[in-house]
Amino acid sequence: KKEPIARLRHWLQQHHLIDAEKAKSLEASIHQQIESAAQQYLHQETAPTTDIFDYLYAELPASLIEQRAHALSKTAYLHNSNDNKQAQLEGE
Repeated sequence: KKEPIARLRHWLQQHHLIDAEKAKSLEASIHQQIESAAQQYLHQETAPTTDIFDYLYAELPASLIEQRAHALSKTAYLHNSNDNKQAQLEGE
């Protein structure tokens, strides 16, 4: 009873603004739009780790400069490690 979409559907049907068939059609369309948006998001390229430092502050505080460098070095290490694993798999 407290679910807002069901409540809205019920209200629209009570006031003869929508019938069950149209409600079902709208729900299917909305579901497809949500799935499409989710898939688009999941296939986006991952943002660089340093973005959390670069776009959070207008000027990075001194206390975070070292953390940014550390994050960048870890990212480079992981990237190189993954490249090496991929090369090993391709060589087999």
